[in-house]
Amino acid sequence: MYISKHGKCQSTINDNAQYQYQSGLLSTIAKEIGGETYETSFAYDQWDRLESIRYPQVLNSSFAVEYAYTDTGHVHEVREANGALLWVGEDANAFGFFQQEYFGNGASTNSAFDPLN
Repeated sequence: MYISKHGKCQSTINDNAQYQYQSGLLSTIAKEIGGETYETSFAYDQWDRLESIRYPQVLNSSFAVEYAYTDTGHVHEVREANGALLWVGEDANAFGFFQQEYFGNGASTNSAFDPLN
């Protein structure tokens, strides 16, 4: 790969993908497949944390995810752009590990942390 003077990153392995960066952060991946160009875009918050990913539209259907963070900067929630829950972490311990996780399909996990192990 190489980065052009315009902030575009080109692959040297001929995978027909172009990578664009803004302020050093990946903003767009454009990939050509079967003569069609598909773009995935990335947005960031004021602290340069990933805020959303918008995937290419395929067969008139699009998909995007949005991230929410704790006050200490850990991802604690992932939702579809329409608000549907995909994942949420709750009850973070002193090390920032979530002890409970809930998923959009209704599944959940509970974890315990043993500081002596």
